[in-house]
Amino acid sequence: MTVTRKTVRTGIDLGNTSVKLVRGVGNGHLERITHLGLEPLGAATDEQDAPQTAAALRRLLERLNLKPASLGNLAVAVGGPELACREVVTTSMNEETLARALPFEARKHLDLESMAAPVLDYQVLGDSDEPSPTGGAQIRVLFAAAPRAVRDYPVEVLRLAGLEPDVVDLEPLAALNAVAAAEAGAGSEQQAVGLLDLGSTRAVLHLWSRAGGLLSRQVGGGTPASWPDDDGAAYGEELAPSVLETSIFFRGRHRRPVVRLYLSGGGANLPGVRHALEHALDLPVIVFDPLLGLKIEASGCDDASSGVSRFVTACGLCRWWDANS
Repeated sequence: MTVTRKTVRTGIDLGNTSVKLVRGVGNGHLERITHLGLEPLGAATDEQDAPQTAAALRRLLERLNLKPASLGNLAVAVGGPELACREVVTTSMNEETLARALPFEARKHLDLESMAAPVLDYQVLGDSDEPSPTGGAQIRVLFAAAPRAVRDYPVEVLRLAGLEPDVVDLEPLAALNAVAAAEAGAGSEQQAVGLLDLGSTRAVLHLWSRAGGLLSRQVGGGTPASWPDDDGAAYGEELAPSVLETSIFFRGRHRRPVVRLYLSGGGANLPGVRHALEHALDLPVIVFDPLLGLKIEASGCDDASSGVSRFVTACGLCRWWDANS
């Protein structure tokens, strides 16, 4: 395959404790990983420090011998506890009408009261097969919101590093993009899967089904600061009730059972977490590998020794240009 800017894509995940990067090549779909890297920031915190994060990104690019011009199409994610996104079913309307109705529709379904200067967006996902009370056609719409400062943060980090993103996505959507691309990752049309991101400051559960339904919710605090004697079993038991409650809510709302739970983030490496969740939820719990099935010819692969599940968001961003994303 001829490598051009159109076939090269890079995903950059600006986390709380590190910057992750995945660069790949693909025509229509991501096919090969050429660069993979992780650069630590320091102590875990929810405070955003654009200069510190940009400095870490520059170090990572230098270590991987990557110049701005060699990154191709570039995607970065907006993250943090203040994000809000939810898939809803609403009366069918054209794009112009929906755009005008966005502020009112979003406030019906998203908690925006405490969000400072919310930036709203939406995406029509397709027709809904749910019966309408009025008998009219309905559509599935994804509503999303983030505080303006949070939305602007990744753009500022990249600017300080001498970069400009082509795409700014939401972390939950990028992570689920990686799951959707995995072979059998999303189950059948009428099933749902979960992705539990076990980060340094919080645990967030994303639930999703191809046929309809998306929910993202914080279900607990961050992973233990040091490796626990019980391999994370107590932490898994602590998370289980919230994960179960959210899964039941999702099934009641979208009428689709959650058939498996994937783990991502640094906490996915704790075997006690997986065993505790399997026991409590009676579901298969799998550490997600976003690189499975891809050709790996990557500079920086040693960085994956800390766990490939740390690269889920970056890999999902790298797949933004896949034909079915």
